[in-house]
Amino acid sequence: MIDPFLPPPRPLRPVRGMAVAVLVTLGVAVLAQVVWLLAEPAFFAKLIAIAEESGTEGAFALVALVPFAVLLPAQFVAAVAFVLWLIRVRLNAESLSRVPHRWSKIFIVLGWLLPVVNWWIPKQIVDDVWVFSWPDGTGGGPTVRRGRSPLIWAWWMSWLLAFWVLPVASRALASDEIEELLEGPSAVDVATLACTVMAAVLAGMVVLRITRLQESRLAPSRG
Repeated sequence: MIDPFLPPPRPLRPVRGMAVAVLVTLGVAVLAQVVWLLAEPAFFAKLIAIAEESGTEGAFALVALVPFAVLLPAQFVAAVAFVLWLIRVRLNAESLSRVPHRWSKIFIVLGWLLPVVNWWIPKQIVDDVWVFSWPDGTGGGPTVRRGRSPLIWAWWMSWLLAFWVLPVASRALASDEIEELLEGPSAVDVATLACTVMAAVLAGMVVLRITRLQESRLAPSRG
């Protein structure tokens, strides 16, 4: 239902540049994780040598923080780029359709941070942007299937596996034995990386699809 009290629509704003930033930062974050997984055994072997030479385990603990100093910033930058893009396409979607979205704009950020509800709020925000970016406002399918994009579902399921389900399983199965660290990544680590790569690829596809939809609506106004 259209809300008669909605403010006048804003002019559409370009999103292509922000989409490129998302794709680049996602690629860097995934590459950092792949490099770390491959280098992990050699890295811990070096840690052991440093700890033995210094005669203290403090050196081991200190150097063990190095991968997180690389991985976490790369993931953080990718997350910020994605959220900034999502804010822009959400504002455009509000201008393209006068039908209210399910969640207030504040949840574009809070939806990722609040426990439990962060399992579905971000997906629903992307669902609504997807639906209202199409010329007919149906998400590219019959009205009854609004927001049920297989692409968005695939992205969201792979994201939940990569950043919630498998990391929890990995911590539950983790061992403090140095010998196991030197043997290489576990099956759960490999599965987590595979889901991370899949989530990044699918996220990139979602970003590209919504960006193209909105840019196609923006094009006539440029002329």
